[in-house]
Amino acid sequence: MKWLISSALVTAAAASYATAPQYNFEWIRGISANPGINDAAGKLLNANGSFNTITNTFSWYGTYQKNNGVLPQGFWLAVSPGKNPKGSNDELAIFYLDGSKTKPEVYVYGYNGFDGNTSYKDGSKAWGTQAPDRVLSSKLNPSDFFDIKVKNNADGTRTLGFTMNASKIQSHTPKYGNPTNWTGAAFGDKVGIWWHPVSSLSTSTTNGYLSKFSYHKQGWFDGENFTTTATPEPATMVALGAGLLAFARRRRSK
Repeated sequence: MKWLISSALVTAAAASYATAPQYNFEWIRGISANPGINDAAGKLLNANGSFNTITNTFSWYGTYQKNNGVLPQGFWLAVSPGKNPKGSNDELAIFYLDGSKTKPEVYVYGYNGFDGNTSYKDGSKAWGTQAPDRVLSSKLNPSDFFDIKVKNNADGTRTLGFTMNASKIQSHTPKYGNPTNWTGAAFGDKVGIWWHPVSSLSTSTTNGYLSKFSYHKQGWFDGENFTTTATPEPATMVALGAGLLAFARRRRSK
């Protein structure tokens, strides 16, 4: 009976793990498979991101090494639940990290799908320049951002990224396209990534949002269906631990 109970617990824990509330992405140069990547704005050494489906906490960080004397000062980023974000125009949020000033800021818009940094000034794929779909700004909503980092490390590398509560992003109704397609910042067991670091960044803002985002060099990290790992909720870990403990006791009793 003990064996049956422990097996059931382990099975339940494994099933719960498969639908865990948080998904994590990690990439390490030289270990992880290479995506489409360009290091013109700095050589990416490692990257990590996460999305919690319960709390809507979203994070994204990259650590860069100088490439031809260049390090990034910011980036723009869009992620999807699997497919390559490029071409999406009513589904995704796009993030702009500005680390060109003493206090870094993050601005979030609806992504217009173009292969360029235009969503902060043009929110739609339609011909001409349409009004931007402004979603969130750390200048206007600082409490939604737990961390915004542009850190020069002791080894000469630089880490850029942020952690935030993306609840307002997830509940946002996009200005263009079909609102039922909106996934915002969310991803699950797969993630699609369109990520462009930039150097020599120059920015300005109007009413808390970007009015200028220009740069000298850009790189990219580009691809789809990268595998993530799931983080089980605490209750799952307790169940798994109890099951393994019961199994160990059963083995000892024999």
